[in-house]
Amino acid sequence: MHSGWYQIAFTSELVDEITPVSIEDRCFMIVRREDGVRLFDAACPHRGAHLGHGGELDGGVVVCPFHGRRVALGEEDPAKRWAVRGYETVVIGANVFARLSADNDRGFGGVLDTLRESHFIMPAFRLDADVPATLVIENAFDTDHFVAVHGVGASPALAPLASEWGELGVRGRFVTSMANRWQDARAEGRGKIETEFRARAFSPTLVMSELRHAAGHDIVITSATPGKNGNCAIRVSIGVALEEGEIPMGRMRALTDDSRTAFEQDMPVWENMVPDVPIRFGKGDDTVAAFHRFCAGFGIQAYGGMPDDDLERNQSTS
Repeated sequence: MHSGWYQIAFTSELVDEITPVSIEDRCFMIVRREDGVRLFDAACPHRGAHLGHGGELDGGVVVCPFHGRRVALGEEDPAKRWAVRGYETVVIGANVFARLSADNDRGFGGVLDTLRESHFIMPAFRLDADVPATLVIENAFDTDHFVAVHGVGASPALAPLASEWGELGVRGRFVTSMANRWQDARAEGRGKIETEFRARAFSPTLVMSELRHAAGHDIVITSATPGKNGNCAIRVSIGVALEEGEIPMGRMRALTDDSRTAFEQDMPVWENMVPDVPIRFGKGDDTVAAFHRFCAGFGIQAYGGMPDDDLERNQSTS
């Protein structure tokens, strides 16, 4: 498990004051109080009961369902025998994000602050997939799959995007033969439509894609939260720039539909990957290889492992 940002829920998933959640094999709970929403460890320090299942919130403590111990929330004082750790938690547009350590922000907190001012953010959908989380996020950096899987008419020729805070970024340009629905009815004619594409990964399980086109500046936030058995929960949110203070709901609905279609196209490939096959990066895989190295910087291995030492040779011969 890495130390960066995760999306842990949509607020619609928080049906009680305490909601149990997990990331890989670690147990957490989301606590909803008058002062906001926050993520905490869920293992009772007395005997290990899961406080998210049957625990009762009583002010600043959770009463354990096993022995009734009153466990303080977020206390860092080592003298506090019965206490669980809290984590930085941010809610934007009904999305709940948390960071599991003080490092590896990679600029995501500041980006969220900017988005609050410029965009309307809305949860789009959740999909549960039997696939490693990093493979989902890798897609944003995989040039060739945009043509092969999604039918983009010309390769976006992804290139590195300068990093400001240690995030991983790429940029490219989609050229399509006609306007996609998310580009709005104002896109005139049925000639070639160009869309500037940018993607920035702020952690191995979180990427934000930007689509700049004639109709506006749209955002797609994709998270893939790892489960216990190598699977993941994919949450997709979209954001559109306000237009004279108004929310362009038509474009939001269209962007949601097109995003879901794209993930449905990806799913059969992801869920039928052949495991334990040595990967061989070749020509056009530079940005995918960069994502694998980015994951290694968080202490985790992306799906398929690190690029081989012969990447440059493979590029020149493939």
